[in-house]
Amino acid sequence: MNGFINEKNPTFSTIIPNQTNSRVALISFGGTAYNHSIRSIAAYLRAQKYNVSIIQCLPEGKDNIFSLLNKGQLEHLGKHCEGMLTVGISVLTTHYLNRAIQINNYIKEKLNIPVIWGRGPGNL
Repeated sequence: MNGFINEKNPTFSTIIPNQTNSRVALISFGGTAYNHSIRSIAAYLRAQKYNVSIIQCLPEGKDNIFSLLNKGQLEHLGKHCEGMLTVGISVLTTHYLNRAIQINNYIKEKLNIPVIWGRGPGNL
C-alpha cells in the first residue's frame, strides 16, 4: 500500500490509522544539503508526537549518484526500519529514482510497511 498526501489539504490521518506505533522513517538520497523538505516534514511529525528518523541513503564507497545500495546496506536499512509505522521516500531528481525504487521494493517485500513517496520540484 502506498500513500499520497493531498497537497491542498496535507494530513497524515489517511496513512496513519492509529498512534500506538509512532515510529516513522524518512529517507533522502542527496545528502544533508538536499533534505530541507524532509526536515520540514520531520519537524511537523515530531510536533504531532511521532518518533522520526531521517536516513541518508548514499551508496557505499562510490561517488556515482546513480549507484544502487548493496545487499548489506539494504539489510542494515531494513533492520532500522523494522516496526516502523511507515517509511517516507523523498526524491529530488531522477538521478536517485532507481535507488528509491530499489528501497521501496525491498521495504515492501521484506517488511510489509507502507511506503509514502514525495518528490521535490525536479522533473519526475
